Amino acid sequence: MQTIGLSWGTQPAFVRCILLSQLALVVLSGVRFARAARRLYLYSGEPVLPEGILKGETSPELLAASALAGRLPLKKGPDQHAWIPWGEASSVTALDIVHTAGSRFAYFCERCDSDVGSTKRASLLAFVLSLVTVAYGAFPMYAACFNNSNRTGYSCLFWTVERLLVLLAVGWSCCALLFFVASFFERTLTDRRISWRYFCSGLKDERSYH
Repeated sequence: MQTIGLSWGTQPAFVRCILLSQLALVVLSGVRFARAARRLYLYSGEPVLPEGILKGETSPELLAASALAGRLPLKKGPDQHAWIPWGEASSVTALDIVHTAGSRFAYFCERCDSDVGSTKRASLLAFVLSLVTVAYGAFPMYAACFNNSNRTGYSCLFWTVERLLVLLAVGWSCCALLFFVASFFERTLTDRRISWRYFCSGLKDERSYH
């Protein structure tokens, strides 16, 4: 009799399909994570300065991208009123730039939310597929072990349980990884939104002060 193992060729066809589906979910989620990470951490534009906003030299697109990447010029403390020199330029111009940048920033955040949300749903789908693999793979794997080896029934039962637990562990590990990374990006997006609101409130405070 042939001894069987936990190789790709010994898996039932539908189990292989499910494993391929899980692999596809991980790859697609990795692409979405990379796209979100590029927006949230890789900023290749020029540094945004308060003076540039006041003089109209900073484009709203650049300001929004800088905000999403966590590169806003936030003031260091509550008593530093010289953060934005309003007297150097028209405050209307600065507020127009910030208003337009706010719309672009909201759009960029929605794009990132879409990528992160899809990967979170993918993690739940990977969880379900792992359960489906165990539920529908138990009997075919047990039958293959019993018919194609010299093992006893109890031995095949323990062998099947062991292999199913391995498959379940792999699937749930992928699920946990996707969920953890998605949660991390969600937290980052929340921090970026808080920083943007603080930045806008700082502009209004400085305008009122001057």
